Order: sequence, then structure tokens, then C-alpha cells
Amino acid sequence: MLINRANLSVRHAASNDPDRAARMSVVLVEPDGTTVATDAHMLARVSPCPLEDADFPVLPNTMPLSEPKQVFFSLEMAKGILKALPKRSVVPALETAQIGLSSSGDVIASVTDLQRVQTFATEKDFAFPNYQAVFPKGKPVKIDGIGFNVLLLANVLAIVKDFKDAKADPGLKWTFYGAGEPVLLETENGEGQTLTMLLMPYKVE
Repeated sequence: MLINRANLSVRHAASNDPDRAARMSVVLVEPDGTTVATDAHMLARVSPCPLEDADFPVLPNTMPLSEPKQVFFSLEMAKGILKALPKRSVVPALETAQIGLSSSGDVIASVTDLQRVQTFATEKDFAFPNYQAVFPKGKPVKIDGIGFNVLLLANVLAIVKDFKDAKADPGLKWTFYGAGEPVLLETENGEGQTLTMLLMPYKVE
């Protein structure tokens, strides 16, 4: 299972508040490679990396997961992976991290530039929020006005910036479902991946 920079863009939606539950301060990687993060005020989800384990170099002392599973990375590890990923490699798979097993059986993420290998530990299993239940199920509606927390909007822009290539169309679709309902934000990148976000409305007096 591989993840790329776009997948790690969801980290901006996770909580940086040490007083909040630990399950809000991680990046979740689903068994299919979808990444998710939330702080209960906003949620970001990115579809799987289009590359597969077969595209990634064979590394010593590591192997792909035999059975895909949920994996969690702390924000610190997610940022570490992002920093370690080679940029603009002639080998696209080198711009990804492989989630697999170490020689001792631990689940890790591996990054390589073919000269050295860096590995990153995963977190223990968390009772991650049932984020699927939060997605609006009604029909979109027209609204007269709505308010948003400007700090959350800054995180939205940070996610989109990381998710999309700098030269890509920055378009972002907003769908509204009514007062008190989360707003659905959607966009795509040049790799064929989709970014889905939920943003809770903010009461403006």
C-alpha cells in the first residue's frame, strides 16, 4: 500500500491541540489507501494513491502488507514522511511511501531515494471517529448566507495547496445541505485522486 503527498495533505485537518483526544491527532490510512483526518470541526479525505506496491522498489528488511489494514500515523510521523519524500523524481514511485512490515513484524512506512531508506513508525490502533456517518445524506440546498471559522478556512486552503500540483486548476466545489449541516468540499488532482472535505458551519452574530 502506497501513500503520496496528496494523501498526507489531510494532516492539516487533524487536531494540534494536546488537550483533545489522541484519536483526533492522527492520520488514518484505510486498507484501500484512502487517508482521513479530522478535528471534529473539519474532516479531510483523500482517495488512494494510483500507484501500487509492485511499482515500489524492493527494500531490504521490509515487505508489503500481506493483508491491508487500518494504519495510524501521528502528526509528527506524517510530517516526517512528507519531508523525506523525494521531489520531482524521474521514478514516480519514489515520491510515495510504502506501508509494510519490518523484519520484526512492525507496521512501518518506508521512503527511499534508492540511496538510503528511511522508516517511520505507526501508532497503536485508535477508536477513530465513525467519519462515514457525518457525511450529509440529504439533497443540496440553496442558502442565503453562512459563516465559517477563518482558522478552519486557512486549513482548507493548506490542504488544497498540498493536495494539488502548483500548476493544477485550484477549483474547489462547495455543496451546501442546510443550516447546521456540514458543507461538502470536493476537488481532484492531476493524479486522478479526489479530495473530499467536510466543514462545519460557524455561527456568526
